[in-house]
Formats: sequence, structure tokens, C-alpha cells
Amino acid sequence: MPTITVFVAQNTKPKFQIIREINEKGKGDKEWFSAVLNKSQPEEIMISFFFEESLEEHLSKVLEEDELEEVVSVLKQNGNSKIIKKITCFFNIETKILEVYRGPDKLTERIVGRLSEITGIEFKRIKISADGLQQIYQKHSLEVTQAMFKNIDGLFYQTLRGNNLETNKRFLEYMAKFKDFLRVISIRPAIKFLNGGRYQITLNGDKGSIRFSSLADFKWRPRFEIRQIVDIVSKYSTTW
Repeated sequence: MPTITVFVAQNTKPKFQIIREINEKGKGDKEWFSAVLNKSQPEEIMISFFFEESLEEHLSKVLEEDELEEVVSVLKQNGNSKIIKKITCFFNIETKILEVYRGPDKLTERIVGRLSEITGIEFKRIKISADGLQQIYQKHSLEVTQAMFKNIDGLFYQTLRGNNLETNKRFLEYMAKFKDFLRVISIRPAIKFLNGGRYQITLNGDKGSIRFSSLADFKWRPRFEIRQIVDIVSKYSTTW
């Protein structure tokens, strides 16, 4: 499922200076950055991170082991040994929010770390408290479909799933007893949709991530919808 990890800048500088520094200092042999101003949102910088990956590493994620060797051999015979992958980020100068279109992992941290080195801007990943998650689903959701509570009854996570959990007796009992242990929620967000569709997002309070349910029409939702969701999340978050 497509995921966004959210960071907050602790300092900033003029947008054209940021763009220039990324384009001039973000060049490398095997990985590099490019940055442009988003013409439809003048306060937003679109940052692309490109990196090389070997065929074996890339195909191992999508092929079975017995298929991998044969496919790689054919591609290498045709002169293909590496691929170039791209990760998109958006940095809003006014809100100081950096969105990395990737889950929270080592590569995401490396991308953000390099951006800090290049621009001198410090970024910190967000976290959402149990109270923040509760306010989000109470004020900004049409339905709660999943809730995960951490460290209850010796279990690392206790998960509740179902339609309209916000009216579910067991969920309400958990919230009455263990509301401070709420760490993950899945909701149908109450936002304006471009195409009239509704979908589920999962908010991880510890990881500072937003995961979107997979859709048949296209992988990523429009920026118009994503901005609304990120704005909601940022209102109820702090940083590590």
C-alpha cells in the first residue's frame, strides 16, 4: 500500500535558495536529487530522489527465487544490469511539512538526512499521541475501521477491526480503559474528494506515517486530497 512519512522542519530558508542548493549540491554518481517549484502551489517544493538498484535486488522483491535467476540472466544478456528508481517528496515552506512518499525505513531516513546536509534544514519525524489519534477520528473521520492498542495484557499489539468501530461496544470499552495505549487507527477521512470516492487511511502514531488503501484506478490519490489529510495529521502531531 502507498505510504507517506511526515517530517517537520525545525528551521527553513527562502524557497528558491532551497531549490538551488538541492539541484547544485544534490548530485551524485549513483543517487541524486532534483527540485522544482510546484506551479499549482507556489509555497510547495517538489523534490525527486533518484537512485540506482541492481536487477537482482529489484526483481527479488517481485519474483519467486526459482524465476529470479532466469529473468536476470536474460536481461543482462540484453545489456540491462541496473534500474533507476525515483522517490517523490513535497516540502511546504509555509507549514514546514516534508512529505516523503515512502514508508518509514532506512532509505527514507537517508533521503531526509541528505536533504538536511544539503540545505542545512533539520527535519524531525512526527509522532501522534493517543489523544491526537482520538481527536482525529472523532473530528475528521466518517468511520473507524481499525484500532491498535500497544502493550495491553502482555500483547505487543491488540487489534480491533470492524465497520463503524466508533459505535462498537468493545472498542468503546477499550477506549474507556486503555485510551492512552492507542497507537494506530484506520479511518475513512472526512475530506473533500475530487472524484467523489472514499477510501481508508491508516495513521501510525509511533512511525509518523499515513498509509493509503490500494485502489484499482491509481496508486496515489490527488495532491488536493493528500494535502487535506496531511494538514489534519500535522495539527495533532508533535516531533520526536
